[in-house]
Amino acid sequence: MNEPFINYLNDTIKELIISAKEIKNTDDFNKGLRIGFYKTISILLSQANAFGVYEKLDSEIRDFNLESLI
Repeated sequence: MNEPFINYLNDTIKELIISAKEIKNTDDFNKGLRIGFYKTISILLSQANAFGVYEKLDSEIRDFNLESLI
């Protein structure tokens, strides 16, 4: 079954992870940015879980260590 919202979630979360990883922890501002990305990704994953679609996300997202961003 083709579920466009899963593709949307996969792509969005992957892009957020890539963007967050590109930010170096060089100063407090950049650390704050990474925490913002952490919070955003965390909310998306929590909502995916709450709506019962978490298991449909790509394994690289499910296996990603979110705490590595902070």
